[in-house]
Parts: sequence; C-alpha cells; structure tokens
Amino acid sequence: MGKRKNNQKGITMIALIVTIIILLILAGVTIATLSGENGLLSKTDKAKEENKKQSATEIINLKITNAQMESYKETQSMPNLQYLANMLCKDEEIQYVELETQKLATLKEIEVGNADAIYTKLKDYDYEFKISKSLKLVAINGVEIAEKEENNGDTITVSKAEWEELKSTVADLKNKVEEVKTINLDFDRDNWSSGSVTCTYSAHSCTVSVRDLVKNTSNKEWIKLATLPKEVTLPSPFVAVPIQGSAGEAVKDRIIVDGNQVFIETHAEPGAYYLWGGITYTY
Repeated sequence: MGKRKNNQKGITMIALIVTIIILLILAGVTIATLSGENGLLSKTDKAKEENKKQSATEIINLKITNAQMESYKETQSMPNLQYLANMLCKDEEIQYVELETQKLATLKEIEVGNADAIYTKLKDYDYEFKISKSLKLVAINGVEIAEKEENNGDTITVSKAEWEELKSTVADLKNKVEEVKTINLDFDRDNWSSGSVTCTYSAHSCTVSVRDLVKNTSNKEWIKLATLPKEVTLPSPFVAVPIQGSAGEAVKDRIIVDGNQVFIETHAEPGAYYLWGGITYTY
C-alpha cells in the first residue's frame, strides 16, 4: 500500500504567536489613543463640555445686554443689579436667581439691596453664573473668570435687528445731550432803560427772558427791544405772550419774537415798568 503525499499548507505555531502579539500591540496603541486623560474620547468630551459652557455663557451675556437695552429705552440710564435680577426672574429660560451660590429656589423676585453679586442658572445647562453689581460675569460654577477672559466676554454676538435697535437707542441719547448757551442781549437804549434781556438756547429750543424793563419812548404798538443771535431764528409765524406789569399782574402788553427780532407790544406811557416776561419756543 503506497504512502499518501500531504500537500496541504497551513500556518505554523510561531507565525500564529507573532500575529497575535502584533494584534495585541496594535490594540494597545488604539486603546491608549482613544482612552486616557489625553485620549481622543476624553478630548472629545472636553470639547463638548467647553462648547456647552461657551453657549451658556453667550446666552447669559445676551440677557445682560438685553437688560441694558431695555433700561436705556425705559430710563435712558444703565441698569443696576436689581433691574437685571428682576428681568432674569421673569425669564422662562432661567431656573433660579439667588443671592447665595447653589441655592436652588423658585423664580420669586429677590431684593438685591447692597449685594455685590447674584447667582443664576439656565434650565437647560448645568452651570451656575455669578454676576457682579457691574453686570459682569465673574464666575462659572464657582470658578472665577480670569481678567483676560472677562475682557474678551465684553464682545458678544447679537442679531442684526438687535444691533440696529441698540444703535438707534444710542443715537436718540446723543440727540438729547445738547449744548445749552445763555447770553445777555444788548437792547435798544433809545426806547428802553434799565433791566436785562437774556437768551437761553440750544439746537432745538430758545427762551427769551425780560426783567425789570422801563419804557422810555412815547411810541406804542410794536417797539423793538433786541436782536437774537444769528443761530437763533424763529420761523413764521411769530410768537407772543403776555408780559408782567410792575405789580406782577398780567397786562395787555406782550413780548413778541418775530424772526430774529424781539419786540414789546406796548400800550403804556413812558416810564412804564415791566417786572418780568418770558417766551419759549422750539424749532
């Protein structure tokens, strides 16, 4: 009986062991890369956490900015910590507003008083924010924000509509802050003696005041008193108001401004004394 030749090919034990060792090494490298403090999974989790914290911080900063805008519209002044606390208490996204850290509570309005800060938390984020009385974020979950980070936090992203509204509010405030000047006017000494004539004016209004004026002339009807500065000119029609007599009573005589000229409409005799007269108009 002849011998059967075995032509089957296979892997040797040594090759198998070497292959297993290489696979174990590769597995170890992969696990080390993915896990550990500096692993990919850990870095991914940290990145997600940092992104969530940044999103929550931007939301709180935006709410502070909205409070500032609302305060400007209502009172033309910066809000205080109490104003911000009241707004946050009415906000449906806020879980609580308190004077003490990590004190879970309802959104009942709190009395800030002289407190240096308030603590608040968004419902959808696990971060507690500390806001100072200067309306700045100073800590997140008890960790103080570095000065550099706080300065960077002064720049936030707002919508175009909110930006336009803020610019409009600032423009309105600038228009309300205007220079006011008061000058003494030289009056016609041929027709009037003693007394004073003053003009107080700004970019949008003018007040002409007459005090202790004595009439010299026997002329009646309109008698010129003074000329207003060139930057103060009343458009037609003219403005006229009664003037006060020597005893303080209203008389039928009037102080009149027509264009840039000031007149007294008088029916009195020479020596008549006008105690006070004033006229204010806007343009």
